[in-house]
Amino acid sequence: TNGAIEMEQVEQNYDATKLPTPASYQNQTQQKQQQITEEDFFQDGLDIEGDSLLMRFTLVFLTYASAMIVPQLRLLIALGGAITGSMTSLIIPPLLALKFVSWKEDGSSSKGWSWWSMWYGGLISVGLVYAYIGTAASIRDIIEVYTGSGEDGSL
Repeated sequence: TNGAIEMEQVEQNYDATKLPTPASYQNQTQQKQQQITEEDFFQDGLDIEGDSLLMRFTLVFLTYASAMIVPQLRLLIALGGAITGSMTSLIIPPLLALKFVSWKEDGSSSKGWSWWSMWYGGLISVGLVYAYIGTAASIRDIIEVYTGSGEDGSL
């Protein structure tokens, strides 16, 4: 009998006129389309701190300019590898480690240089030297290709 009572209540509360119709969906869609402004259209939905149109344009322009100046992919890869290779292996990891070494377990900051800090500083110095040497050699190779001043004029 409880089922019959519940069914009667459902039938009493049921109103077919309140159900959505295809026309109501169409009206809702048209209203949403009218609410879209030009600002909404050009916004990509990303809200990243430090992100700007100028930064994006500069990065794309620098990529394009480097591809136009150095059309040989081999030379461009050598230049990119000289810079990023030393950064990812010898500069960034010690910098991150220095950040963590400077904090003690109790949360207080340590003042002064520890042996680990000196070790990481040495690794960063070696990384900077290797980055300089690799970048200089890559730029020298690029210049040699364009001026033909290499030993045989090609690489």
